[in-house]
Amino acid sequence: MNATEPVPSSANAPAAKDIPAVPPSGTNEFKLIGVSEFNLPAYKDHAVILKGLLIKATPTSRLNVTSVTNVSPSCAPAPAK
Repeated sequence: MNATEPVPSSANAPAAKDIPAVPPSGTNEFKLIGVSEFNLPAYKDHAVILKGLLIKATPTSRLNVTSVTNVSPSCAPAPAK
């Protein structure tokens, strides 16, 4: 929830320069698949960078996760609708 637009990447983990000082909030939502090895409940309410294979679909696109990087222990407020 509150995901930003996906951007292409050529690596499994983000470079330090790719991690924002203040994590942004977006309006996208993705169904995450392939997450059993990443212990995602440990990141509840955190801002994270997820990398993986984007599978565009309607109504909800999916992301087959290949890496998780913790950015902040709290999320940015959701943008106004």
